[in-house]
Amino acid sequence: MFAFADDRIIDKNTALKITTGFGGGVAKEGEICGAFTAGVMLLGLVHGRGLKEDETYKENTYQRVQDFIGAFKEKNNSILCREILNGYDLKTETVNKFFKENNFKDEICLHCVSSAVELLNKFI
Repeated sequence: MFAFADDRIIDKNTALKITTGFGGGVAKEGEICGAFTAGVMLLGLVHGRGLKEDETYKENTYQRVQDFIGAFKEKNNSILCREILNGYDLKTETVNKFFKENNFKDEICLHCVSSAVELLNKFI
């Protein structure tokens, strides 16, 4: 979301604050990838149904999110952090240390972020 923050939709500070808990599949739980989750939020911000829009906005957003899911899975094999990380549990100190020492954040997580940005450029 930060990559798309420009004050028209959301400012950078707010984007960082509301996505802070997404890392590691939501607070290192290994659940849905934070880069993917932020992408779904961004699609909602741009295309979603607000108080004044009709149901067609919701259906349009659902379709965009479904397309994003498929494309993200193609690039990263899953939308689940634990699957993307081959089962590593980031809540354990040993794995967390191993993850950092082997620079997996740059190799795996940043790949997910960059692929999400690339895909969102198509779906927004």
